[in-house]
Amino acid sequence: ATVVVAQAFASFGPSWMKHLDRLRVELNLSADETARLFLALEDGKPTWDMVASFGADVDDAYWRQKGAFGFRGTPEEMEYAVGRYRACGRTLAAIEATHRRLQDVASATMVNLLEAAIPEINAIAGGGGAMLEYYVEHLFEELRKRPDVAREDLARMEFAYLPFFHRRKQPLTLHRMLVESPEFFVSTICTVFKPASGESPILSEQEQKMATAAYELLNGLTVLPGQVDDRVDFATLKGWSDEVRQRATQADRSAITDARIGHLLAHAPADPDDQAWPHRAVRQLVEELSSDKVEQAVRIERL
Repeated sequence: ATVVVAQAFASFGPSWMKHLDRLRVELNLSADETARLFLALEDGKPTWDMVASFGADVDDAYWRQKGAFGFRGTPEEMEYAVGRYRACGRTLAAIEATHRRLQDVASATMVNLLEAAIPEINAIAGGGGAMLEYYVEHLFEELRKRPDVAREDLARMEFAYLPFFHRRKQPLTLHRMLVESPEFFVSTICTVFKPASGESPILSEQEQKMATAAYELLNGLTVLPGQVDDRVDFATLKGWSDEVRQRATQADRSAITDARIGHLLAHAPADPDDQAWPHRAVRQLVEELSSDKVEQAVRIERL
C-alpha cells in the first residue's frame, strides 16, 4: 500500500490525498496505520506538510515510524526533520539522519542533539552498538572544527560521552584541558579517589557514574603538559607538576596524585635528540621530584 500511495502522490500530487482521507475514514484506519501509508513518500517539506494535514496524531505517528536514512533535502528541511524527530523522542534517529550532512547543521543544533540523546542512550541495553559510536564520533569531529563552539562546552559533552571514545587514539579536548589546568587535573582526581584520611563517602548512582567516567578520562591521558609531537618543554611540565602537587596536598591526595603523575609520565615520547626514553624533560623532572610514588607508577605503567 505504501508503494501505491507513493506512486499516486508522485503522479497526481497532494490533491489526490483528499481521496485517501475519505478512504481512511471509511476503513477506520488508526493514526499509526495511516502514517505507515506515507513512509515510502520522498523526503521533503511537501510530503511532510501533506502528512501534517491529516492531523497531529497522524503526523506524530509518521515521525515515530519514519526510517532515519541519510537525508538529501535542503538545510532548512533537515532542521525541520531534526525538530520533528526530537519532538517524538527520537533524538538518535535525528543524529543518524544528519550524519552525512553535518556541515549543513548548525553547531547549536549538534550540541542540543548530543545533550538530548543522553537519556535515550542510557535506556538502550548495551549502549547502542558500533554504528551509534560512529555517529557520535562523527558529530564530535565536526564540532571540533567549529570556531563557534566554546571549548568548555565541547569538553562538557566529551565527559558525558567518554565511554564512546575508548577506541580513540587522538587526545580529546578534555585531555588537553587536564594538562593545561592543574586545577582541573586535581579536581578530576578528587572525583575518583577519596582523601588519604577520613572515611570513604557514600556515593549516589550518579556520583558513581561520574567517578567511573573520570577514571576512564585519567587512564586515557597520554599527552604531557608542554608536549608538542615528540618535543616536551621542561618549564611547562615542571610548572604544571608543581602546581598539581601543591593542590593535591591541599586536597589530601598527595600520594595518589604522585601515582597519577607517574602514570602520565610513562607515556612520554623518546627524546628526539639522543633517542633515549623517556624524553630528557621527563628524566629531569623525575630526578627533581625524587618521589617513590612517581617512579613506581612509571614502572608499573610501562610493564
